[in-house]
Amino acid sequence: MFSKIKNINKCFLLIFFLSCNLGYASYNKNSTEIQFTFDEYKSSYMGSSLMQSTFDIYSYYFPHNNKGKGLLPGTIRTLRVGTDLYLALFLSMVKHEYFGHGARGREFNRRITRYEFNLDGSGSTSFVPISDNALLNEFVSGRLLIRENTTDLAGMESSDVMANSIAMQIFSKKTISVGWAAQYFANAFDQINYISITKGSGKNDDGNDIVAYRNNVNALYANNKQGMIARYSNGIFLDPKWDHSVNNPTVLKNSDLQRGMYISLFDPLLWYSVYANMNYIFTGNSRLKIPVINIDKFRYLPRIRTVLAPYGISTQLQNYLSYDKYDFVLTIQGGKTANQSYYTFGIESGLIRVYRRLSVGAKIFTWLQPELYSSYLRGAKRKIGSLMAVKLGYKFNRDFGLNTIVGYKTRGYVQGEILNTSLVFRAGFSYILR
Repeated sequence: MFSKIKNINKCFLLIFFLSCNLGYASYNKNSTEIQFTFDEYKSSYMGSSLMQSTFDIYSYYFPHNNKGKGLLPGTIRTLRVGTDLYLALFLSMVKHEYFGHGARGREFNRRITRYEFNLDGSGSTSFVPISDNALLNEFVSGRLLIRENTTDLAGMESSDVMANSIAMQIFSKKTISVGWAAQYFANAFDQINYISITKGSGKNDDGNDIVAYRNNVNALYANNKQGMIARYSNGIFLDPKWDHSVNNPTVLKNSDLQRGMYISLFDPLLWYSVYANMNYIFTGNSRLKIPVINIDKFRYLPRIRTVLAPYGISTQLQNYLSYDKYDFVLTIQGGKTANQSYYTFGIESGLIRVYRRLSVGAKIFTWLQPELYSSYLRGAKRKIGSLMAVKLGYKFNRDFGLNTIVGYKTRGYVQGEILNTSLVFRAGFSYILR
């Protein structure tokens, strides 16, 4: 349900139509490939494909072609960058709510009562409260806190999934377009922004994902859980007789989250996206070649950021590698919360043509994590898990193709994937607009 349009929203709408119409006057389309992916729970992967395709269709019909010099062309390009960023942020917010929080809610059979998508960029997802009996049973088993925590961070998780997808495309194409720059910035900056605006204890901020995440992690590592069971609700401790900070050590503080935010600022693609937009404003060039490390036929680009997992914060290094026309991303991730350390390693390839119209790729992840459904993470055993999947693509002609990913994963946390042991299956299609 949309909120009442405020003055700032009217300004954004005016900028949108003005910049689109002025851009349309120099109509000259480049071919654009759009992809739509579908799965059972309408996951972050599905949301990423839908939101990116929506933005790419907009960019296709309203291309960034104004290359004139002078004050007026520069002003028009500035308005266009503002429009792009507003649209990218709005689409990211819709994905954050419906394909982030909503996807985890659907996975855990939580009934969703409403979504709110506001033109000022804010949004929310509301769930039916868990009954007292179910609350007690799931709390004792450890399922409640893990599921709540996974659901709370799912919005930012969906932004990470989309940022990963765009990063792979940028690396593969060796350039970053103005449209990709807006989308990448909107998604990669989501978690950074959320942490930066969260200050203080936040004890009464029921709706702030970062506050809920911090409180959930501290509860998961608590020494004595019985005092929290009856009055726990969505990461906020409501029982005035139970002081979590006194009865249990705080293992995750705001300062820890702030350090994680600063690490994410070292992501080179975040700054490439900013520079691409500034370069477009001042020169009119809508594409920018990205600098990478070149050694003969090898290309390499590192990307570092902080990942919020349901059991604690970790640092992730993604290594984008290319040999000739073959692209891969090697993921190394690790962290420690309280007495638990955890690691994730993964490799994913782009589609590689193996026979005429058939292309094949792979996604392989393995991890060492605390047992997720433990009521006491301090004493939980660490378990090894894995995900193995094959990606297939088939081109029927030069414009239309089908794609799918099929595999299997054991219980454990991997961004965008189902938490429990499950089959991995997503399918969709691609089409090139010419």
